[in-house]
Amino acid sequence: MHRPKHSWHTVEIGVIVLLFSAMILRFFWSYFTYDVPLGYDPGIYRYLFFKHAEGFPPFWIGDVEPWSRSHPLGLFIVTTPLIRLGLPVDWLIGWIWNVVPMVLLCTLVWITRTRFDRTVALLTFFLGLVSIPFFDGFIAMYWKTYVALFWVIVTFYLLERRSWWAALTSLMVLLTHHQTSLIFVFCLGTEWLLQLPRHWSNRLFRTMTILAAVLVALAFVVYLPVLKEAIIDHIPALLTLGKASYGGAFPSPIFYLQTYSPILLLGAIGCFWDLQRNRRITVWHTATIFCVLLVLLRFFFYRRFFLLLDFFLLPFAALGLKVLWERAKSTALRVIIVIVLALQIYIAYEVMVRRKPVIDRETLTLVQSLHAFVPDDAIVVGAENLSPVWARGWLNEQLVYGPGLMGLQWTEKQWEDVLYGTDAKRKAHISRLGEKVYFMITPLFYLHYGEYAQPFLDDPCFKKVEGISLLHYTCSLQS
Repeated sequence: MHRPKHSWHTVEIGVIVLLFSAMILRFFWSYFTYDVPLGYDPGIYRYLFFKHAEGFPPFWIGDVEPWSRSHPLGLFIVTTPLIRLGLPVDWLIGWIWNVVPMVLLCTLVWITRTRFDRTVALLTFFLGLVSIPFFDGFIAMYWKTYVALFWVIVTFYLLERRSWWAALTSLMVLLTHHQTSLIFVFCLGTEWLLQLPRHWSNRLFRTMTILAAVLVALAFVVYLPVLKEAIIDHIPALLTLGKASYGGAFPSPIFYLQTYSPILLLGAIGCFWDLQRNRRITVWHTATIFCVLLVLLRFFFYRRFFLLLDFFLLPFAALGLKVLWERAKSTALRVIIVIVLALQIYIAYEVMVRRKPVIDRETLTLVQSLHAFVPDDAIVVGAENLSPVWARGWLNEQLVYGPGLMGLQWTEKQWEDVLYGTDAKRKAHISRLGEKVYFMITPLFYLHYGEYAQPFLDDPCFKKVEGISLLHYTCSLQS
């Protein structure tokens, strides 16, 4: 008895509905569970979204502080017109951010369907939902990374179809995120070198080479206002490899090897099998290979490259899973595969419920209220390294400082004098900032300093601001 032809389509639709439901649950779970935004950077992004929108029209660059000019402008080229059309800035650090990884994953699934088949595409969808690095990037609110990855995979797709629209999407990659741009340039550069011996006589190849040079020049022009902060200042760090290199604020690769190794192994199997089958290397392979190299070499921000590595591995992991399943001759082996995948789902769930916002509701309420209590020309200081970053997003006119953050040129010794020193030492540093200096006293402050906070709080120069946990420093050098 033959199975009806439409049965597979019915099953496929059911699987797609199930995966979409799981995706909405995974990426909106935090939205309904917590009443504060995710990650360390929402305040920074809110500030940049708002300030760059003030520079439109025409868009070039907003009136931002020097430290924030290290952020590439590509993301804000997209968000600024939307904000000027009436999109609330808070939506961008709220529900819109929850949608971004969903759009990125669905785009990857669609492109995977065009490169392989429906089965690999659906498996890519599934693996994207159990991916721990991909979820961690979402929890950290890596806006620029996710938007840049979207432009990368769209560009790869357009290049494979020889579409001239790839020029525009390539430019957006270069303008959006440094790390992703680096991988992108490595991939296209490798592809160009591989094609050069055979195709230099081809007119289209030469034209595309010239166009690529023009795009790089155009990207350089757009970067000019922030060239020093965004590019030049980072060159020494980029040349540092190994243990001396800064890994970036992301979980260690060891953590992912312990919790996510089956998917990584499937990705390696799928990548190798695809290379063997096609007998040629593509930009999808080189993206994976370069990410592996930069993680192993401990390149600057190498932990963040693990997120990119996982993302580019997802279709290969899906291909590896399909091949492994098809070649599993025994029922026992297939049962083991199912058990491993079920365990991976459980681990992904456990990681999801343990990832929490970095600040509490009380601190967020404080930073959201600050603008009503301090004048526009005031300086607001946080004594720990979380609340200042968040306060920056709701204080668009004031200066905001924290230990080692956002431009206050106090040495570690000077910060120790302010926080632990005598009243006289504290006065020597704070009074030089001006007469409108305020200190935020958050739950994080008490948690961080404990009993050592009391001498600081007892300084007679501090006057409590009524209605908010804020201290106004009232002494000056002359008093």
